[in-house]
Amino acid sequence: RADVALARGAAEVARVELDDAKKDLQKQRDALLNAQVAGVEGRVLLATGAPADAAKMFDRQAGLLKSDARFREMALTLARAGEAYQQAEAFTKAGDRFYRAARSLYAQGDELEALKMIQAALAAAEKSGDEKFLKRIATLFEEVRHRVESVKKPPAESSNEQPGN
Repeated sequence: RADVALARGAAEVARVELDDAKKDLQKQRDALLNAQVAGVEGRVLLATGAPADAAKMFDRQAGLLKSDARFREMALTLARAGEAYQQAEAFTKAGDRFYRAARSLYAQGDELEALKMIQAALAAAEKSGDEKFLKRIATLFEEVRHRVESVKKPPAESSNEQPGN
């Protein structure tokens, strides 16, 4: 119900619905269910103008998704946390979340999404002015680029074959 209220632009109604749901779920030990609640809370916090608090909720959601072995969702949630940290002008934290999302997506074999996260991490790192972090991001970019280029290369022709045969 909180998600529906958010979709309708009623952030305060969403907050009330979320509080009610949290009371009902406090005793639950289900990581996925708690991750979903953290995600809704993050979206409510974003809608009410609290991006730093929203980012913390997305961090919590990512941790819960990781514990439930939902790695793709975890990576995308880390990116959501990065976006929220950017809105809060916490560029070092934003860059870190984008970087972690990129590493995870790269490990999962999704080089295209990893490159998008690397681009976001670079933008945040440039705003933070952290030269060491920029170098780490550049190293990851080179790893991803190398994998993509090695996949694109056609197999080498055998040197024993003559042209035209």
